[in-house]
Amino acid sequence: MLKIIRVYNPDNLGKYSNMSESVISDDRLSLSALGLLAILYGKPDGYCFNIEELVSISNCDKSEIYNHANTLSRLGYVTVEG
Repeated sequence: MLKIIRVYNPDNLGKYSNMSESVISDDRLSLSALGLLAILYGKPDGYCFNIEELVSISNCDKSEIYNHANTLSRLGYVTVEG
């Protein structure tokens, strides 16, 4: 379904995540939902998020984060617990 490739580039001293073109061009995702997905994919495997953290690093309020997370969950991109 979706393959993420994380690449370490010693020249830039950072990690990079590549997202499938099918995800980027999924017209069911708003730009904000796609941005949230990019943020989520940029974190290490097993990283647990909370709404307050996502609000603090975005320009979205809690209801927008919940809406985007629910959209991503409904489309199968993430699993929402709790």
